[in-house]
Amino acid sequence: MIEISNCITTLRFNCSDRQDWLKDIAEMYEALICGDITDNVLLRFDGHDTAKIKPIHITSLACLIEAMANPNRGIRLHRQNDPVGEFLWTDLKFREYWAGGKNFVEASDNSIFNLWRLRNEEKEIVPIRVYDYFKKHYFLHKDLSSIKNSLDEAYYNVFDHADANGNAFSFIQYDEDRHILYIAVCDFGKGIPTTVRAFKPDITTDVEALQLAMQNRFTIKSQNHNSGMGLGNIMSACTEGDSLWIVSNNSRLIAKDGEIRCFANDFYFPGTALFYNLSLSKFEDEEIIDNFELD
Repeated sequence: MIEISNCITTLRFNCSDRQDWLKDIAEMYEALICGDITDNVLLRFDGHDTAKIKPIHITSLACLIEAMANPNRGIRLHRQNDPVGEFLWTDLKFREYWAGGKNFVEASDNSIFNLWRLRNEEKEIVPIRVYDYFKKHYFLHKDLSSIKNSLDEAYYNVFDHADANGNAFSFIQYDEDRHILYIAVCDFGKGIPTTVRAFKPDITTDVEALQLAMQNRFTIKSQNHNSGMGLGNIMSACTEGDSLWIVSNNSRLIAKDGEIRCFANDFYFPGTALFYNLSLSKFEDEEIIDNFELD
C-alpha cells in the first residue's frame, strides 16, 4: 500500500503471503517509474512477525530500495514496535548496503548468509564461498556440488539475460533444525519471459515462455560460457519435498517433486524473483579415498 502525506511516501508491506508481497513490490516500483514516489520514503511492516520474512521477501525489497536510492531521496525503516523493520536494521544491517555502499555485510545470525548485491565480476566467486561455508560449518562429508551448480545457474541468469544494470541481490538462509537451505535471487531486469520471447518470437505468452525456460538444457546461448543446462539445472538440485518458485513478468512457476505448474499473474513483475529450498540432509555422502598408494 502506498500513502503520501506531507511529502512523505509511506510504503506498507503485507508480509503474510509472498505473492502479495511481490505484487506490492511491483506496484511500488511502477509508482516510482511514474514519478509518484516522493524524496522522503518510510518503509513500514506493521508489526508482522520476522518468521514470515523469507529470503524472497528480502531480495525483492532490496531491489526496490536499490531502484529508489539516489542522493536526493531519504529512505527510512520504521522500527518502533515493528519487528521486521528492527530485524532488517539490526540483524541484516540494511543501512550498510546503501549508506555504507557495501555489497555484502555479515549478518548477526550465523545461519544467515546475508544479502549480497550481485556484481558480474563476482558471479563465480559467490557460489564457491557459499559452498565452502556450508561445507566447513555443517556438512563436511556431504557432496554439496548441487548448491554451487544451482547458484551458478541463478547468477548467470542475472548477468547473461536480465540486463538488470546492477540491481540484483541474493540471500541465503539455513534452517539448522530441519537441514533446509533457502535460497533467493531477485533482479529488476528484463525478466525471463521477455528474454525467451525475444529469442523465440513465435511464443505469445509469458507463461509459455517461462515453461520453455524450465525445460532441461534450454538456453538462448547468449554467452559462450553457457553450459546449456538452463534453469532446469536448479530444479535438478531439488530432492523430494524441495520446491522451486519463480515470478517473472506476467507469469509465475511452481516446481515440486518433478511436477511443474505455470500460471498467469494479475500483476507485472519487473524482472525475476527466484526462490528455492534444498534439503541438505538428503544429499549423498562424498566418496573419499582414505589411502592411496602407488606400486
